[in-house]
Amino acid sequence: MELSRRWVVQDRESQRFLAIDGGAVAFTPWIKEAGHFLEEDAALETALLECTEGFTIFQFWILERN
Repeated sequence: MELSRRWVVQDRESQRFLAIDGGAVAFTPWIKEAGHFLEEDAALETALLECTEGFTIFQFWILERN
């Protein structure tokens, strides 16, 4: 088992999380449906494009079973 770092983006205006829907960026009210970014830079770049009124990026760790 290994710990892996991930990032999630939340839009400040709508309070929704960025998600992936059929390859496109979407928004969801549920954190468990939020898209997990593998790199902080990718989360930041996507947030800058999709969240025009501000955003919060959360970092967390997940336990991956090999």
